[in-house]
Amino acid sequence: MADVSNTIIYFAPHQDDELLSMGVDICNSLKKGKSVHVVLCTDGSGSSVKRKLNDGKSCNKHPGEHIYDLSEQEFIQARDTEFVASCLALGVKRENIHIPESRGKDGSLELSTAQSIVRQYLKEIDKKAVVCTISLNNGPKQHRDHKTLGRAVENLTNWGEIRKRHLFIEPYHYEQVKDNARLIPIEPEVLTAVSSVKDKINNAIRAYSYWNPQEKRYAIGYHSVTNEFNDYITDTKNRFFVKISPKYMSKADRLYINHRKYLKLKKQKQLYYSMSLCDAPDLGDNVLVSVLGGQVDEYTQFCQQHNVPLTEKNLKRIQDGSSFWCIINSDKEILTRGWLAYKHDFYISETDFGFDMSQCETGLLYHFETEEKYRGQGLYGQLLKSIVSQAIGPKDFVIYTSPDNFASQKGILKAGFKSDGTLKAEDKSLPRYLKSKGFTDIKRKYRLWGLSVER
Repeated sequence: MADVSNTIIYFAPHQDDELLSMGVDICNSLKKGKSVHVVLCTDGSGSSVKRKLNDGKSCNKHPGEHIYDLSEQEFIQARDTEFVASCLALGVKRENIHIPESRGKDGSLELSTAQSIVRQYLKEIDKKAVVCTISLNNGPKQHRDHKTLGRAVENLTNWGEIRKRHLFIEPYHYEQVKDNARLIPIEPEVLTAVSSVKDKINNAIRAYSYWNPQEKRYAIGYHSVTNEFNDYITDTKNRFFVKISPKYMSKADRLYINHRKYLKLKKQKQLYYSMSLCDAPDLGDNVLVSVLGGQVDEYTQFCQQHNVPLTEKNLKRIQDGSSFWCIINSDKEILTRGWLAYKHDFYISETDFGFDMSQCETGLLYHFETEEKYRGQGLYGQLLKSIVSQAIGPKDFVIYTSPDNFASQKGILKAGFKSDGTLKAEDKSLPRYLKSKGFTDIKRKYRLWGLSVER
């Protein structure tokens, strides 16, 4: 297994995340004799509860009225008091509860700050420690700071600075993302609190629901996410999945991860759509730009000119033969972008099917993204229609999306694609559909325990 120590460091984006998303695992780790540290990465100042505490209204969560006009620093201190009390209730030693001076401001945690905090505590505590935090892929409604901290840990793992990490799924997002293999790539571990652990969890919940203004305790956490705390009382579970830096991954690690991927991917289903011909849309002052597959130098130059990150994954797409398409405006900003695969091998990671496209005239559209500030303007559909009307070669086009991506479904249908149905990885409907489109050599990549890896 990966060369890690007996130390586990939990990085919480905000006060209460250590409990709601990671509390069961913290208790379990302490029971196993692990050296547990918890680090708070932002100040929690952005909570709307600060205004609520001074709105003059009564509240069913406690006696009295909201008549407390706290300064920002008083509010932060009150939140920190709840955080420390929660960690102590879980069993964490006081000297192992860390609130760094360099922590970020709630709602605007910078990636560089998050990476610096993680590096600082790995250096000060144990560079071989297992790192735990929130996964960065818990859906479109996930808090910005959660994503940023998850990205920081992802980067440091890819760079070999973190050996092993556990990525936790917020319980209040789990139902929305549980079936999406793009967001949760492997079947997560599920930790259910036993009675002794549940007692500690309940005590930690009381740290966030305790109301006594004379002691400067305002039940801020409970005011903030009341339903989430109530749900956690009745369904005390944590869910996480493991990722290990390739630099430290053993054969046993690889087999374990492949097995979890197999369990996840076999359950997947996707919505497929197709279209043959359409008229080119009117783009107004915007311009369609494409870089053909194999044109690595041209794609590199385009990325440099438009300030687009030149990732290994996208370079491989161009090298493999996929073409890059986008719409840019008069200021040369990229508004929306996507990829077209044609006449080369392709692998759909979300359902674990690979195939050969060289014997057919079908193109596969994939990995589309519209810049956030330009969403809702129909640009995604315009790009799809532009590709179908102007791409040289394909006579038929296929595109797929996940059942929970309603925005993508709407854009695809608006562009004129017809639905071919919901297809599953576990039965024969998906390979049968792929075969009907002319794709050959259709194979699964992952097998039970990862003992057979095909392409």
